Amino acid sequence: MMPPDRLVTFFPDASGQLPAELNFLVQGNDWQTLIYPKSNPAIQQVVQQIVNCPYQGMAKRLYLQGKMTELMALQFALVLSDRSISHPARLKSQTIARIHQAKEILS
Repeated sequence: MMPPDRLVTFFPDASGQLPAELNFLVQGNDWQTLIYPKSNPAIQQVVQQIVNCPYQGMAKRLYLQGKMTELMALQFALVLSDRSISHPARLKSQTIARIHQAKEILS
């Protein structure tokens, strides 16, 4: 897990703060329990490259740091793309009708 202040060091915006797109990671202690099990072939490939690292010593460390950065980028891209998808409301049609009726009353 990565503490919120560490996230800012990796992903600062122009003002040096965490970008708004990543604020969901630091909502109270919720960031500590964030589990995102989705994967894709690119993520799986990077994980395999990490497991099968062909280097030793300083080259290995540099390689693994780069792969971890790549893995974080792929994972964040996956999370952020899902967050941008508008999920339809799962309300009963009767509830939706009541919401529209309340809107009409308030208007």
